[in-house]
Amino acid sequence: MGKIAELLGLSPEKLIDSVGNVVDKFVTTKAEKEAARLELTKEINRNMEVLENVDLEILKAQIQDNQNARQRDIEANNSTSASWLSKNIAPLLAITVIFLTFGIFGWLVSGEYQKEQENVIFAVLGSLTTLSAGIINYYFGSSVGSAKNREALLESLKK
Repeated sequence: MGKIAELLGLSPEKLIDSVGNVVDKFVTTKAEKEAARLELTKEINRNMEVLENVDLEILKAQIQDNQNARQRDIEANNSTSASWLSKNIAPLLAITVIFLTFGIFGWLVSGEYQKEQENVIFAVLGSLTTLSAGIINYYFGSSVGSAKNREALLESLKK
């Protein structure tokens, strides 16, 4: 089942049951009910397949985006005409975000903030934490399990 369907709390079985219960109210004979359930099952499975394909396309786009960003960094670092700043802007921004994240964590632990600011601070901290996770993933890769999943996905895409 795709991530979109998962987020919506959809599963083929749940959909078939819930839609089947509605059909049962309108269709009276057993043969009609079975035919309607069979058609609903086919349609729901077709839709689930479409959702899985959308998830696959999104994942392929994310992988391609990561590859393009890494390639851009490689080209900038190998360029003889690129300035020091253009070669180092991405790492400098990454280090800044990581330090800001840890700085705000430290500030929160110290308790030296006003309680009225708490919601804003947590929103900023959440954003910085998400950015930090992306930076770590970009520079060091994701977990071993995720790497194996990506390899399996890429192998399936080659087929």
